[in-house]
Amino acid sequence: MYRSELHALSAAITAALAKSTDHETRAHLEASRDEITKILDPKFLPPAPTAAPAAGGRGGE
Repeated sequence: MYRSELHALSAAITAALAKSTDHETRAHLEASRDEITKILDPKFLPPAPTAAPAAGGRGGE
C-alpha cells in the first residue's frame, strides 16, 4: 500500500515540476522525487536482521 502511495506521489511531483519555475521549489521537488525513487529501488533496501543466538537461562547465563 505504501509503495502505491509513493508511486502516486512521485507522479504528482513530476507534474508539479513541469509547472514550477522557482529554483528552490524545483530543487526540493527533484530531491523529493529522487528520495522516493531510492526508497522504491530494491537494491537500497536495508539488510534483513539476523537472528541472534538465544541466551540460556535467566540473566543470559
